[in-house]
Amino acid sequence: MTKKDTGEKIEEAVSDEEEDSKKNKSKEKKEPELTDLPGIGPAVAAKLENAGILDLMSLAVSSPAVIADSAGVSPAVARKAIQAARTMLDLGFQDGVQYAKKRDDVFKITTGSENFNNLLGGKGVESRAITEAFGAFGSSKTQLGSTLAVNVQFPPEKGGVNGKCVFIDTEGTFRPARIKQIAEALGANPEKVLKNIFVARAFNSDHQILLLEKVSEMIKSGEPIKLIIIDSLTAHFRAEYAGRGQLADRQQKLNRYLHDLMKIAETYNLAVYVTNQVMANPAQMFGDPTTPIGGNILGHACFSGDTKVALADGRSLSFIELIKEHGEGKNNFTFTLDGGIVKIAEIKNPRKTGYGEIMKIILDNGEEIKCTLNHKFMLRNGEYKEAKDLVSEDSLMPLYEKKINIIPKLNHKVIKIEFLNEFADVYDITIDKTHNFALASGIFVHNSTYRLYLRRGKQGSRVAKLIDSPNLPDNECVYYVTAAGIVDEI
Repeated sequence: MTKKDTGEKIEEAVSDEEEDSKKNKSKEKKEPELTDLPGIGPAVAAKLENAGILDLMSLAVSSPAVIADSAGVSPAVARKAIQAARTMLDLGFQDGVQYAKKRDDVFKITTGSENFNNLLGGKGVESRAITEAFGAFGSSKTQLGSTLAVNVQFPPEKGGVNGKCVFIDTEGTFRPARIKQIAEALGANPEKVLKNIFVARAFNSDHQILLLEKVSEMIKSGEPIKLIIIDSLTAHFRAEYAGRGQLADRQQKLNRYLHDLMKIAETYNLAVYVTNQVMANPAQMFGDPTTPIGGNILGHACFSGDTKVALADGRSLSFIELIKEHGEGKNNFTFTLDGGIVKIAEIKNPRKTGYGEIMKIILDNGEEIKCTLNHKFMLRNGEYKEAKDLVSEDSLMPLYEKKINIIPKLNHKVIKIEFLNEFADVYDITIDKTHNFALASGIFVHNSTYRLYLRRGKQGSRVAKLIDSPNLPDNECVYYVTAAGIVDEI
């Protein structure tokens, strides 16, 4: 295939995607609007849209506190509107087969390197998830982003998804010449590839947040955006919130931004790739002292060390106890939900993951759970909600199976949540395939962030190490940066 043919194929693929989107919109029935909800008039709807709540789905997955603050309505009105939106969208119960179908449209974007793709599970960067890469200057964080921005435009058989890309540039790293160079080396038309990348320079953290809200508007208007790149995620937050005195404010604002990113990824089924700055940890006596900015907020969502996990042998062990037994060579097993069925799964790699801000969740069975603000809890309908967005009366998925009769209670509700403004060591485990597990308190939890550490290797190579993921083991690979972007070898 010639360069001209490939370039035309990209343009036709993306153009066809836009046309199909417009045709489907014209065929569909008129969707309910925000103003169709009780208590939401034109003025309130305008405030919600200004806050990035553009449709019923965005409203349905928001918390009453966020809506009340954004629209200037009472919590009672906000709660009523949210409930009405959920009813209209039929966000109720579904069986395991239906839930599995929701995962069928998850796609992956090739990195350009088979080694790198395999590190991420086989085909590249996954949609409906955030992939974070951190590393020192020259470790190829931006190079990977530039390669993904080109590859997302290719058809599926070439590792793309016929989509466009949004590039939010906070440090002046976007280079059109580099995009053209990669496109030419891959046999694509550089001008057409560049036209399918929407670039915006963010000048402060508020501007960065505003740009993310604009992405939802672009998608609603019909743009087939399949990838969001933020390079770098933490630069402005780090500069504007300096010192320990502002650490809590910075982490909360950053956490909210990450929550919005994840919500967009889930709602519109797109991939998110973010880069992160690093610093040297002076307390690290041995090994690599490189530590990502943002702490555990950007990493795997985790629990305090005394949080207990329900084991298949009838015991309940804390994360600290699991680490101790793992070190002694003992394999432990917990319960996991697979297609709506409770199964037994091996606990792998129990570990301390970092140091992060924690909060407390109190359940109706008297159990108290301390976890990071971004840890996801499985709701009774099979969907997930971050800890900080839980509200009183939220119904959580219980650990209950008639044959096993583990915890004979058909439901667990949240009674109260407390923001402690405390930081602590936090811990996690890995569960292959299902990436959810049961706590001793009788509920299921889950997470979905991929974290990569990039560094320079030998003889001009680069090394990517998978630090954390929902379902993949820690591992690393070697790759190279060339005119064609990320490749396996020179």
